[in-house]
Amino acid sequence: MTGNAPSFARLLLRIFLPFAFAYFLSYIFRGVNAVIFPYLERDVGITAGDLGLLTSSFFLFFAGCMPVLGVRSTATTAQGSDRAAGDRRPGSALFGAGKLAARALSLARGLIGLGFAGGLMAAIKISPVVSAAPLGVDHGFHMMAGGAGSMAATLPSSGRCRW
Repeated sequence: MTGNAPSFARLLLRIFLPFAFAYFLSYIFRGVNAVIFPYLERDVGITAGDLGLLTSSFFLFFAGCMPVLGVRSTATTAQGSDRAAGDRRPGSALFGAGKLAARALSLARGLIGLGFAGGLMAAIKISPVVSAAPLGVDHGFHMMAGGAGSMAATLPSSGRCRW
């Protein structure tokens, strides 16, 4: 039976890394609001209060999905994350569409949060399949990918980084 089992490297490349990259992107989307605020203020006319609404709508949709997505089985959650990955595309397109009101932008941010919530819960549910390491190790590496996304959301996304 173990002859047919996929290798650790194959599981890492096909399961862990795509979920870790999605979490990396999630953290970029979480933190980029503060970086692009001067441009949103200038081009769209949002205020600091509107920025709080944009940021909180991402987190409210993200957190609101957790109880529902967390109770699903591993296979169903993994399939759901594929569907949820499409949910952030309309939100991103709506957010980037142009000069929308702050309420429309907050709905767009909510859709982005909804899409990323499926990816996080799927990664948490599927991590025991990837390795036999303690669950905290898998989650730690996953959180490390999110931390790298936080760093990537700062200077590189501001346009002031000259590499």
